[in-house]
Amino acid sequence: MRPSVSDFPRAVRIEVCNFCNARCIMCPISSMQRKPRIMELELFEKIVSELEQQRYDGWVYPYLNGEALLVPNFPDYLRLIRSKAPRAKIVLFSNGSKLTERLARILLEGDLLDLLRISFDGGTKEAYESVRRNLSFDEVRKNVHNFIELRDRLGKDIPEVTITMVVSPRNRDTIGALEDEFRDADDVAVHGLTNWAGQWEMGETKQDPTLRHKLVTALTRTNYCNELYRPITILVNGDVPLCCVDYEGKELLGNVRRNTIAEVWHGERYNKTRDALQNWDFSALPLCSRCTNVRVSLITKNPVVQGLKRCVSFYAQKHPRFAAKSDAISKKIYYYRISKRG
Repeated sequence: MRPSVSDFPRAVRIEVCNFCNARCIMCPISSMQRKPRIMELELFEKIVSELEQQRYDGWVYPYLNGEALLVPNFPDYLRLIRSKAPRAKIVLFSNGSKLTERLARILLEGDLLDLLRISFDGGTKEAYESVRRNLSFDEVRKNVHNFIELRDRLGKDIPEVTITMVVSPRNRDTIGALEDEFRDADDVAVHGLTNWAGQWEMGETKQDPTLRHKLVTALTRTNYCNELYRPITILVNGDVPLCCVDYEGKELLGNVRRNTIAEVWHGERYNKTRDALQNWDFSALPLCSRCTNVRVSLITKNPVVQGLKRCVSFYAQKHPRFAAKSDAISKKIYYYRISKRG
């Protein structure tokens, strides 16, 4: 029997834009075939209005395959969420390059974010700039420190600021330096590499068979994935792809321009996909069959482990802050597993 589906997603990812000013070595955006665009404010408002109708108190992620701070009126998108879904928790991932003092003040004085995660992939200038191409280590570091200082000076409790690193051969020896650099942040988290469901590989995994082996063997094929039961992902044109790693929208489950989120979430395509995964029918799920995403790799066929994970997922639906912590813990365990396999 397939796990029960919540009435409404507990996390909503909204791709406000699908372009970026960085060309990071582990990100496929440089090869993405979708045309760069910004989500129309009208479509965004339609999405958020449904959250208002639901009295939504889950998580909203106004970003995906792009740098949201490049959108000139991005604070207007955040204000819409705050006004229509005041109980929702707003989380933003950013590379920090456009986090100017002016924008920082707007975000902080308006209480527009609950959690800010800065992708900072290197504890040294050399490591960082070899991974985050087109960005300046010194500029982004200054922006982040200034943001935290201004938050504290204004006496704000939010947003919580987390520094995140995707570990690769270029930066894995600089984790300690990263932690030392950002002692003023609320957390520093490291993540393992993903293969984007077999669609794209960074150069290191192609050139380093050992690293490729670590990634592939970390995957234990499962018939459960959190991505189909907790979050929904909405692309810039309203399409709903399989999950967050389906960056080209190859496996579409609906479109929120034509239907509501609830209709898509409980629609035939979503349910057929859930059934295919539950029945181990990976012939119908080409992306899932190749995915090294952490939420998949931490589950095994062991029924005890599956049961534990489902209990955690059920509890996370009722307690969103626990969900965020459990995801962070899972990713740290994933990196530990990757390193121990070496």
